[in-house]
Amino acid sequence: MYSKTLQDLGLSHVFLHKPYDFRAKTQGPRVKDHLDQALKEEKIFPQKIYSAYQVHSNKIQLVDEKAQGKDFFYGEIFLSCDGLVTPLKNRALLIKVADCCPILLYDPLHGVLANLHAGWKGTLGKISLEALDLMASHYGTRPQDLVAYIGPSIGFKDFEIMEDLKTQWDQTLPLAKDLIQKKDANHFLLDLKETNRRLLLEAGLAPGKIEVSPLSTYSDPRLHSYRRDKKAFGLNALVAMMT
Repeated sequence: MYSKTLQDLGLSHVFLHKPYDFRAKTQGPRVKDHLDQALKEEKIFPQKIYSAYQVHSNKIQLVDEKAQGKDFFYGEIFLSCDGLVTPLKNRALLIKVADCCPILLYDPLHGVLANLHAGWKGTLGKISLEALDLMASHYGTRPQDLVAYIGPSIGFKDFEIMEDLKTQWDQTLPLAKDLIQKKDANHFLLDLKETNRRLLLEAGLAPGKIEVSPLSTYSDPRLHSYRRDKKAFGLNALVAMMT
């Protein structure tokens, strides 16, 4: 699964799903075998792979020549962050999701790439805007330079929330108030993908440069989903690399 827009720009990337599983807690060293096999099939051959120990934050790790993560099964991992930004070519950034939004931000003009994990907490924390700020301050990226991809994640009709989260959404993200629909007396439906799209639009990205996958991790049996599979959930992965 790919973004056609980013594919046309020559960015190496792929959204990986079943039969692969990237949940290290249950798969252990097998996650490396899964990743090696998947990237071989996709003809993506990075010099190194960087990932994040994701904590549902809006923290971004800059991956440059100075950055050093901890050794992991398939490369280096950075702790307590939910986004990676790099100017390095032939280094892959990997983000794992099981319902949250994986978001790629690519600046082909300045040669900078971001891979982000935006669940409801990261979305409330505007993680995509944090990444844009970092790309701007370090490499001169402007919103009009960016092309974005919001990958497969939980769909509007599948993402059920309670009133407490609705209240947080209304108070923190006024731009998304119309993206919550009442389901019954105690439950609401939230459009997580569209909320992230609107955050990017508000930041100045052109509508035609934001691609959103129509696939829902919850309703598509090919994809791992935390809400659907409960304790037995696995993890999808979005991998991207500049060449």
